[in-house]
Amino acid sequence: MNDQHPSGTVAQARTVSRRTVATGLAWAAPVAVAIAAAPAQAASPIPCDQAGAWTDFFSDAGISFTSSTGAWSLPVANIDPGTSLTTTLILTFTDGTSVTAPPLTLGPAGSDGTPTEGSVDLPLDGDTHALRNLEEMTIVEESAYSGALPSFYTFDASSCSIDVDSQSGGRQ
Repeated sequence: MNDQHPSGTVAQARTVSRRTVATGLAWAAPVAVAIAAAPAQAASPIPCDQAGAWTDFFSDAGISFTSSTGAWSLPVANIDPGTSLTTTLILTFTDGTSVTAPPLTLGPAGSDGTPTEGSVDLPLDGDTHALRNLEEMTIVEESAYSGALPSFYTFDASSCSIDVDSQSGGRQ
């Protein structure tokens, strides 16, 4: 079969054997499989940095790291001149264990409104009880006026962030 090209040249038909087609398909198949696998791998979520999420949250919340002691410290202030404030910190880890920091009791604020201040060190040991394994932090503040008011801070792997849930607006 001959076709006339618009330039006036004549193109001759080429025949392709079944063997040539089979050879071409054999070489193309691995490439097609590799291309088909690439989108699934590209869509895989990047693993969340749990320790990084907690570090960012602590930084935003004013919880500081002291390199000389190797401890994260939660600053606490009592602004109520009428009563003492006790703060308890509980850390729950992915293996199901919990560690409670010694409670901190602050006396009443000064009559001039000057708060009493202190800090609670987070009981992290850098191994099992490390930020990379921290699932939830519970802070319980208790005074004679308010009773115990817990706040829960929970790691959410789906958003790689820390969810905040205070007793006044959340858990029962």
